[in-house]
Amino acid sequence: MIERFPLDSDEFRLNFGVRAMAADEPIIFRTEHYQEEIASKAELLGSQRERCWAAAPESSASQAEAVRFLKARCCQGHPIKAACRNVMGRQLQDDHESPLLEVSRKIQEDLVILRHDPNAGFPVIAGSVCFPSGWSIADKLGQSQGCVHAAVPGFDGELLSPSLKLYHRLKPGRTVSRNNWGIRALTRLAQFPCDAEEIDAASKAVTLATASGCMFRVEFQTLSRLPDTQSLLFTIHTHQQPLRELSRSQKQRLASVISTCPESTLRYKGIWPMKKSVCEYLQTT
Repeated sequence: MIERFPLDSDEFRLNFGVRAMAADEPIIFRTEHYQEEIASKAELLGSQRERCWAAAPESSASQAEAVRFLKARCCQGHPIKAACRNVMGRQLQDDHESPLLEVSRKIQEDLVILRHDPNAGFPVIAGSVCFPSGWSIADKLGQSQGCVHAAVPGFDGELLSPSLKLYHRLKPGRTVSRNNWGIRALTRLAQFPCDAEEIDAASKAVTLATASGCMFRVEFQTLSRLPDTQSLLFTIHTHQQPLRELSRSQKQRLASVISTCPESTLRYKGIWPMKKSVCEYLQTT
């Protein structure tokens, strides 16, 4: 069940929608899908590790601090607390012993670390991302935020400047959060660039009769400033559920937002090929 329905308007809006989080508010959670998602991560990091994990040599200190930060900001009783005790203070010797990688195996969230370097556009220096919506952390390593989000319609013209200001001004130890949404015809959480043809084919195959099984995906994203290294820690917890499980009011709002989305945004989100079938289903059930 998606606890944070991300749409609060009947019209599409291109904005961040960020909110400040309290210093003691958890950013890492354990849901009823914990065991299956941890098992999925283990399989992905074993068979597709080159797509799910990347780290620059200079990220060692930031990784260690990120582990400490995550331990302090996880929900009560989360298994990460024990995992963190095992890696605290460990030196980064190779990828297998990376503290961030080891801890990422114990949480449902994906993790990305950005270097605090405004002149370089806050480049990506490390990350463990097993459940992406059409991208790979390996492709983003070393990239500025402008490059990372270059494919997002309107990002360069409307969102890049305010995002860089947010990254620059975020105070040490502080966290902001936002929700991102999408619809996918494939049910699995892990969707990489190499899956593009399969994703496109599945979207084109959606009909009114099958639209109910499409997945409404919501990414609960947080951004935190690590006090010591000044790096930025980005977390992504992807929740999803079939469209048929949305409430009547949620279906109506989602249909309205989709109908007001620019074509470029719907194509980016992968919704365009199934827009007609999905909207008809949402409006009539």
